[in-house]
Amino acid sequence: MLSKTLLSFFKESGQQEYFDKLFLNLIPSLDTTLYVLNAHLIVEELVFKLIQKALREPSAITPTDLNYQKKCLLLKGLRGDTLDEWLYFALASLGALRNKCAHVLDHPKLDDSISSFVRAAYECSEENEALLFKARGKGYSLPSNLPDKEKQRFESIAQQQHDLWFRLPMACERMIELLLRDWHGQ
Repeated sequence: MLSKTLLSFFKESGQQEYFDKLFLNLIPSLDTTLYVLNAHLIVEELVFKLIQKALREPSAITPTDLNYQKKCLLLKGLRGDTLDEWLYFALASLGALRNKCAHVLDHPKLDDSISSFVRAAYECSEENEALLFKARGKGYSLPSNLPDKEKQRFESIAQQQHDLWFRLPMACERMIELLLRDWHGQ
């Protein structure tokens, strides 16, 4: 589900191409790897479009001339503080997260990378926190004979995971929206 601000951007700008890409490819699911890889591809494409927009001769480079990290560094070099500072940290963090998803199945530190990305890109707002609170639901049941200490430990871990997985799409959408709005000059 896309955020209200992102949906309003699509309505204002008439950007059907990216609406279709986001709506079809960024559906939060149980497959976190697929979600991260798709989000990364969309972000990388938008970063390249912003680079091209800043160049005097956009056709001088193609998307395959630079890897993701170099595209991000070039964007920072071209745009500097005209883009929000958090975006550069979020771009780097998304790159690291993508690498963990793409190169190692069931990476042992995937949650740490997701957490790092979410810290960089998630906007802690009243609206987002209300959505998070509303979406909380256990989705599991614990054995009644489990000691209270173990129940509390499990509940704590489960809540952290829920918060993390719910915030990941919100963080991706925030980043994508900023890039789209800048690309369209809004």
